Amino acid sequence: MSNADNEKIEQKCRNLIGALLEPEDSFIDIYEQIIAFCNGLEKKYKEKIFDCGLYHVLAGSTMIKGSEYFLDFSGEDSIEAFIDQLAQKYCPEQYQKIK
Repeated sequence: MSNADNEKIEQKCRNLIGALLEPEDSFIDIYEQIIAFCNGLEKKYKEKIFDCGLYHVLAGSTMIKGSEYFLDFSGEDSIEAFIDQLAQKYCPEQYQKIK
């Protein structure tokens, strides 16, 4: 995947997270799901988690310079898929516009 493709996916995920955290009525539930998902990834991948670009998008943290960057995990650990699932459930109209 090219850098332009990676940047497009990162921007889509940033936009979806922004849409997810906007409504006050579901904010706490969504935020707790994000925290639980991040904690699970941190337990499973340990230090490798900090090389994942979408982890930093989801957690709101910053990549460390010089790290071995990769965009996302695969399968059930895919951060993009996790964000997509949340967006489809909590903000389907925005999901359709952003995806």
